[in-house]
Amino acid sequence: MSLNVKIQLAVLCFFLLNTLSYGQNLLGTISNPTANFRQELRFLSTDTVILASIDFDNIDNEPFSRYVYNGNDWVFDTKENIRLNDNASLTDYALSCDGRTLITLSIIDRLSPNSDRVTAQIDVFQKTNADWILIQKIDSLDLRTNGDFLSLRFSISDDGGVLALVEIDGSASGGDDQASIFTIYNLDFVSNNYRSVYADTLVSFRIWDARIDISGNGQTVAIGQKEQARETLSIYDQNTEWEKTESLNINNSSAPNTPSSLPSINYDGNLISFVKNPAPLTNVESYNLVYNRQEQRIDSLPTRGPGIVLDRHKISRQGNRLLSTHGDEGQILQDTVQYYSMMKYENGDWIKEFQIAYDVLPIGYTAGTNLQFDCAGQRFSTSDLDGVIYIYDLDRINSVAEIHHNENLVIYPNPHRHNFYIDGEHIRNQSVRAYDLLGHQVSIQGNHIDGYELVGPSGIYTIRWEDKQNYFTQKIIKL
Repeated sequence: MSLNVKIQLAVLCFFLLNTLSYGQNLLGTISNPTANFRQELRFLSTDTVILASIDFDNIDNEPFSRYVYNGNDWVFDTKENIRLNDNASLTDYALSCDGRTLITLSIIDRLSPNSDRVTAQIDVFQKTNADWILIQKIDSLDLRTNGDFLSLRFSISDDGGVLALVEIDGSASGGDDQASIFTIYNLDFVSNNYRSVYADTLVSFRIWDARIDISGNGQTVAIGQKEQARETLSIYDQNTEWEKTESLNINNSSAPNTPSSLPSINYDGNLISFVKNPAPLTNVESYNLVYNRQEQRIDSLPTRGPGIVLDRHKISRQGNRLLSTHGDEGQILQDTVQYYSMMKYENGDWIKEFQIAYDVLPIGYTAGTNLQFDCAGQRFSTSDLDGVIYIYDLDRINSVAEIHHNENLVIYPNPHRHNFYIDGEHIRNQSVRAYDLLGHQVSIQGNHIDGYELVGPSGIYTIRWEDKQNYFTQKIIKL
């Protein structure tokens, strides 16, 4: 092996070892390799998720499926009995945290073939026993589409009692300042219908340049807007009868071809996360920002390095974790790796808890959807470019992190070519597993006396040792 190759391997190992792999905490995956459309996941409960087929170009009036965790993986359970209009194409949906209210946005007609002007409809479903009942259709909407989104965004509270939406004028051209209508609906539990209780007019630069989120308790709404290169965050509160209470200027030099930041709010509305993407998109440091309303403080959470955060991030309801995705300029592979970073709020500061690397992408590009937490803040999901959805358990990550620092175990030699060994007390007859950087379990042979052998190619692996009470993990390199 030449000196140059050895140096490149050493640099690559250092690069990858500083990206944590939590394959041992991966509960399982959900994938549909034949699908040519986007799939969006929402947690119905800790062990149950709903997966929807998002396809702008094809009609599907039964797009929802349910998957359950069986202790080993996520498996298909049933098609949800949610039926849309016969000629509907689902484009977005929201599910309340209590799992009883589901709101859909669908295209029901195009003004002409290949037109960016569409007629859309919002349907409200409520769950009664095992059945989803359509309780309301909100008037047909004249919207525009850019092929990935419609010019309307919405969000609902945890109990489904408050619906917030922002609708951009579908009759305006895509490059001019456009009027956006921000509306709050309250659910009338007597008539079981939403009724408008507040409306305001906003201005956005393009049809997708207004983003919205509502706190879990339904008391606070945050809207991200973009006017040319200027991005602002507007905050509305129910206790002021939904009048605007705060407005933050978050960026005066945002990249011209990126949408406005999608805000994410925790349950009580005190913490609001958003993104700052300076122009140009490449060779810059992008930031996740968290606004603490009570302390009137903005915390800046830098990404791993030069890259793009865009708008893909989610703060947990509890406000103690932030999950985001971003690209990074890969100096070794000469392309961009897609990362998922988990930030944790601890002792008054945000720290990076772990990071997961997935796809290799063209330079300057990033992707990733399905960043979701379950309502308990125990599990979270991510996805890759192939549409595979990964679901992890944070409780397991906490246990591993704690034991990792306290358990006195040693794995050697590292790196190794053939066998490796584990030394430590009480190591006999325990479970030893191996995972690659994508979280896939890899076959391992041997025992604590003769050593262990990884049945896999050269690379970096995570070794997990466990007994009934303890866990230990360490990365090793197979040459």
